[in-house]
Amino acid sequence: VHLTEAPKNPKDNREKMMQIFFESFSVPSFYVSIQAVLSLYASGKTTGLVFDAGDGVTHLVPVYEAYSLQHAISRMDLAGRDLTNYLKDILTESGISLTSTAELEIVKEIKEKKCYVALDYETELQEFDKGDSKTTEFEMPDGQIVKIKSQQIKCPEALFKPAFLGKDFGGVHQTSYQCVQKCDVDLRRTLF
Repeated sequence: VHLTEAPKNPKDNREKMMQIFFESFSVPSFYVSIQAVLSLYASGKTTGLVFDAGDGVTHLVPVYEAYSLQHAISRMDLAGRDLTNYLKDILTESGISLTSTAELEIVKEIKEKKCYVALDYETELQEFDKGDSKTTEFEMPDGQIVKIKSQQIKCPEALFKPAFLGKDFGGVHQTSYQCVQKCDVDLRRTLF
């Protein structure tokens, strides 16, 4: 059995998982790995900084030669659910109201299919203000077409500007830098 775990999972939890699998299910072998390390493997690398954003929390995990550097792992209380709720709010401001639980799934789909990180946020925001050339359309389940304008870049920009969400901490770029700075000076270059 190969099981994944979140960063900073306590050793006691891991031991209890292993005990259950060996004693209750009689598995012949068991391996536990941090999700971020496996994500890095999937990209064909064993060293790097992994940005692991889930629904409720984001971790920045420095990995060197397939080992996570536990002392340098950083956590951000900003993740997918926050961005989905923010997108819902900014869509509502523009007259697109999606508030039910089912409609939140639609907002999540819009986020995943239509939103992107702008290379130059301010310049792209001005381009949206000039006209509809960057506007994209999304077909709702009922066939209605909604126009997604600057919301497609405003939503992910909150990763870099958590103040958009009323949060008082640095963005992912600052947290990434701080995470790498916690690592040994000789390893830092390999993590960028």
